[in-house]
Amino acid sequence: MIDAWEWLASRAPQPPQELSDRLCRIAEGRKFDDVQAMSRFFIDEAEALFTGLCDDRSAALDLLVADSLITYAIEAAADDCASLDAFALEAMQRLAAVPHRGATS
Repeated sequence: MIDAWEWLASRAPQPPQELSDRLCRIAEGRKFDDVQAMSRFFIDEAEALFTGLCDDRSAALDLLVADSLITYAIEAAADDCASLDAFALEAMQRLAAVPHRGATS
């Protein structure tokens, strides 16, 4: 069982405190059977943050948190090299499909 909070806390170097606090709140109490499940969770959380982003500077921390979650998702998924390409492609497709608030249909 992988504890997402412990896994994030083990990363070096640690991100700045405010970013680390946000990441830890997201991961707190989350346990996964494998790194792939944890990686998918990180992408789910990044996607949710992107969906709620505003078009002003108030979204800066959310954007940094989402970016960090994507980075950590890929880092964790890299533990299984055989499925890394497929995971990264799926993550990119999901994140690219998030509609931009300023976009017109």
